[in-house]
Amino acid sequence: MAARLFGSSMVSRDGFHSNVEGAAPIFSPVRSLQRGLAVLEVVNQLRCGRLSEIVKRVDLPRPTVIRLLETLEAGGYIARNAANGVYEPSPRAMCLSEGFNSHGWLVTITTPTLRRLVHEIGWPSDVMILRGTRIIVVNSSRHMTALNVDRRFVGAEGSLAHSSGGRAYLAYCGETERKRLLQLILNVAERNSVIAEIERTRERGYAIRDPKARPEMNAIAIPVMVGPDVVCTLNCVYVSNASSAEIVAEHCLPALRSAAQEISETYVSQRAVRT
Repeated sequence: MAARLFGSSMVSRDGFHSNVEGAAPIFSPVRSLQRGLAVLEVVNQLRCGRLSEIVKRVDLPRPTVIRLLETLEAGGYIARNAANGVYEPSPRAMCLSEGFNSHGWLVTITTPTLRRLVHEIGWPSDVMILRGTRIIVVNSSRHMTALNVDRRFVGAEGSLAHSSGGRAYLAYCGETERKRLLQLILNVAERNSVIAEIERTRERGYAIRDPKARPEMNAIAIPVMVGPDVVCTLNCVYVSNASSAEIVAEHCLPALRSAAQEISETYVSQRAVRT
């Protein structure tokens, strides 16, 4: 394990101090802190999880997990939705990873691809990630075009069930995650229609935006995969009265898929360098 000297102690990449002689810990680990961090890590991995899921993953007694969750909530690191009992990481939890800006990193590795893509297909694109139960735009080439298509779109949120990026995520994420997300975002009335659209997305190879969401604009989207995981989604935005999803897919889908593959390969190579 790589480490650097700091005074009379040694600091590892993980930030933990140990003395120089034999690299033995100065103090015994604080067990309650370890447990609290384990619970926070699980909540972060689940993005939005129920108590039963968290208890199962951390393998601790239920009363202990409840106490730790309440402590994390009191500290502002997680939030509990009173309506459905789901726990989610709060914005303050992001402070724990300020040394590594994943959004900034994703912007850095996707910007060259977005620039080439918009010049190739003529329409702008967005890069989107899952946050909780919403899809968030973290990078975009809208400002690189002359089209009036909401140029300041970075940071915009979309519905998982109705946006093209959200539907692409749901169609290609793992089955367990998909079932959990659908249970959280759908009511009984719309469940069948959304599941049917997810199936159509997989059949056609790309997702489309719900036309009722914003009639004047539309988009098709595909996932960016790293192994079995969806790391982000990539769309192609177009003006509804200028084209159709089928025509845009025919002309733009090959380039969109090539861009997604490029992002995936860059993601993997850069992640290896950073670790």
